[in-house]
Amino acid sequence: MAGLDAAACAFVDRQCTIALTMQPWSRVRGRVDGWILLADPALAAEREREAAGARTMIVAGFKDGHCDIWGRVGAADGLDLDQALGAIAKTLPTDTPLQHRRAAAVGVLARQALGHTELPRTAQIIVVSAIPPAWAM
Repeated sequence: MAGLDAAACAFVDRQCTIALTMQPWSRVRGRVDGWILLADPALAAEREREAAGARTMIVAGFKDGHCDIWGRVGAADGLDLDQALGAIAKTLPTDTPLQHRRAAAVGVLARQALGHTELPRTAQIIVVSAIPPAWAM
């Protein structure tokens, strides 16, 4: 549900009607969100403020020497990250697919931020020990 008033709905409807005379729905659908933003900029700004509260970055699922990274970032940060990963990936050896090099580029960015210049030479072993709760003894 877009949450638009009647005038804003009419604007979006007009844009869709015009576009659908020349393009298939699958192509038009990708533009609807932009028309909604144009129809009610105040609502768009409110939604952006609300969405900012959902920003997160998670690094988890460590297994077989790899991990999962998932996040929600601001649009400008996402675009900048995408461009940075692409630029760094182009500098890495081309014997692997681009998506693999983009994944490696994340490490390059992280190491640069930490002041490191190379990959670690040895495997890191993390030992987690837990003291059992009193009821388990």
